[in-house]
Amino acid sequence: MRPIKSALTFINKNSIFIAMGLILPLLALNLWYFLQLAIEKKEVPRLHELAVSSFTSGSSALIGVLIAAYLAYRYNTRIENKKLEDSEVRALRKAVFCIAIKLNKIAGIYNSFLKENELNEHRWACTPAAGPIALNIVEIDFNELGFLHEEHGKALLELSVAEESYIAAVNAINERSRLVSEKLEPAQKTAQERFKATLAEGDKNQLGYSRLKEFVDADIYQIMSKATDSCYLVFHSTVKNYADIQPRILEIAKKRFPNIKFMDHQKILAELNAAAATASNSKPE
Repeated sequence: MRPIKSALTFINKNSIFIAMGLILPLLALNLWYFLQLAIEKKEVPRLHELAVSSFTSGSSALIGVLIAAYLAYRYNTRIENKKLEDSEVRALRKAVFCIAIKLNKIAGIYNSFLKENELNEHRWACTPAAGPIALNIVEIDFNELGFLHEEHGKALLELSVAEESYIAAVNAINERSRLVSEKLEPAQKTAQERFKATLAEGDKNQLGYSRLKEFVDADIYQIMSKATDSCYLVFHSTVKNYADIQPRILEIAKKRFPNIKFMDHQKILAELNAAAATASNSKPE
């Protein structure tokens, strides 16, 4: 769309000169022809008077048509430009909104299921299952943001990486949740039985996470360790990617349309979360 828009802008700025370029040659030709007749015959014949009158009327009509066409063109160009601007504004607002929503969701999942056990050496076993978590959330349409490719291709690439990272994070935690139910929980039951077999009669000690590795098969430990580590890595990466790209897209939007308001949704969400945390901490126990 950029070359077409540039061409339309050029025609729009030079439309008066184009119209003059069409009319002035006709007037000059008319003036030259009838001045030559008037000089040679010392008068303007009636036929020529009629021709001049007809030409004048025709020129007026032509000028009127050209002016009307020019005004119609200007009006149509303004409407098309407004439609294009509206579509670009909607695309940018949607992108800023989607980034904030996804960042808030991924941070919420992390805080609910991963944060508590991040530094725990037994996190492979004690981190709870979280899934299934749905991916069906509002998506960013990169076709709608195509107008940014020329000037902000790198930002679009980083946004695309953040989107892929979000999908990977949700898939990773869903996969770990599946492994917890299909692999870890049955292995824990078997490990508990093995542990009880090692106890002296009457001993009621329970198998904790600190010794679980000793009583589960090595492949279970390896599978759960890799799946758990992958969750933490991809969640940290996703949060960072979105946190980095969000202010950049917002800045691009504000610079491109300085007279239009763009909301900082991430800032609003942060303020709401802070207010909720303050209210929760102030409740009497």
